[in-house]
Amino acid sequence: MITDRLHLVRHARPRITEAVPPRQWELAAGADVGPLLGAGALPTAASWFTSPEPKARQSAALLTGEPVQVLPALAEVARDGALLPASEFRAATRDYLTTGKAPSGATWEPRVEATMRIVDGALAALESSTHPACVLVGHGTAFTLLVAALVGAPPDADAWARLSMPDHCELAAGPGGAFEVVSPWGRWARAAR
Repeated sequence: MITDRLHLVRHARPRITEAVPPRQWELAAGADVGPLLGAGALPTAASWFTSPEPKARQSAALLTGEPVQVLPALAEVARDGALLPASEFRAATRDYLTTGKAPSGATWEPRVEATMRIVDGALAALESSTHPACVLVGHGTAFTLLVAALVGAPPDADAWARLSMPDHCELAAGPGGAFEVVSPWGRWARAAR
């Protein structure tokens, strides 16, 4: 593997449509990735991969003119059930990240299964990358699980709660396959101010 840098990009702001499952949401009109591009956080030479969800694919298309490979394993944590109001969704996701429990009456992808899926997808992307850097475009909850698994820590629900759309996190591969966060979520935005 020649790739030692992993860039995670959370998609830009979607158009929330209650009659449409979140996995089918597209970007909102005027969704902007310009500040992320202008911050210089993304590598100039990288292999690009995206979740199959429209909001992620569309974000990737706005971020790069390079070919982008769709990886189903990069999809967001599957959530079945009624669309929750924002405050309830935040509380339910925080509980899911810290305890693994789905909200009452809903079926969410088991946290362990979601973690294994997203880690397998990220490792497959890293292995097939032909550049020193690899960019994955995807989703907040899935990427929170991925970062935790790669650095060997519990999922950081506080970092998830602070995520913006879009957002960026960079990890570096270390000895023995461990990763470390070299640019946490949101640093690009603070540096651009």
